[in-house]
Amino acid sequence: MFDRFTSRVVRHQKNMTLISAEVISSSRTPLWTEIEPEERFLVAGKIHNLRLAVRRLDGLEVPAGQTFSFWRQVGRASRLRGYVEGRELREGCIIPNVGGGLCQISNALYDAALDSGLEIVERHAHTQVVAGSLAERDRDATVFWNYVDLRFRSDTPFRIEAQLDEKDLTVRFRAEKKTLPMSQTIRRIPVHNDTPQSCATCEMGDCHRVVDSGTHREFGKTAFLVDEFSPEFDSYIQTNRISKDELFMPLDGKRFKRGNYAWTTDLIARDRVCL
Repeated sequence: MFDRFTSRVVRHQKNMTLISAEVISSSRTPLWTEIEPEERFLVAGKIHNLRLAVRRLDGLEVPAGQTFSFWRQVGRASRLRGYVEGRELREGCIIPNVGGGLCQISNALYDAALDSGLEIVERHAHTQVVAGSLAERDRDATVFWNYVDLRFRSDTPFRIEAQLDEKDLTVRFRAEKKTLPMSQTIRRIPVHNDTPQSCATCEMGDCHRVVDSGTHREFGKTAFLVDEFSPEFDSYIQTNRISKDELFMPLDGKRFKRGNYAWTTDLIARDRVCL
């Protein structure tokens, strides 16, 4: 990979030199942005992909004057490297694609880079604004392997930190000093102005991107792992379970007349009761 065809863009190493430096910027964005059950497998896939990318980015330190490249650092998001189908915005629709969802972390990196005053070498805005995303503030940066990249640099060394918790993705930059903001020349040119449709909930069955709901019918099932019988928890399971849930217990209390394992199994399919 080359920067403006004049110098090679290298993969930077993790280090501890700037771990105590001041936090000069941070960006926090929510992970679970969709509440529809049909969307959960795409959101969960996105979070898994983000977790893999975070491992490549957290603790990275970029020397003064050198360029950070998203794809040079993260690498290709392929199945062989553990990536799965996640949410990807393409041609005005939310579609499932291997590695989908990485734009959330490229957005956060761009957002933090702007607040840090870094020089933006390459940035591409999405062609459509998704409600609630950083694109609403023109703070997004789409990436697509291997020719749509996010690149930035600074005249002082800086450290990138990235973490996931149960709710949010957080990206922080650390440096000894904050540089002056650089001028930004790449602006958004909207192509799609309507709200994007999602393949998971769209009813256009003749589209070539249609998602077969049967492929993901097992997603989101709950496995109840139980031991000694508890009437309160037994009632909870019967109230909250759905047909694809499974019950795991040490032995069949009713069959062996053991009251301390007398879990209710009558309303659960036999092949979903595991001893």
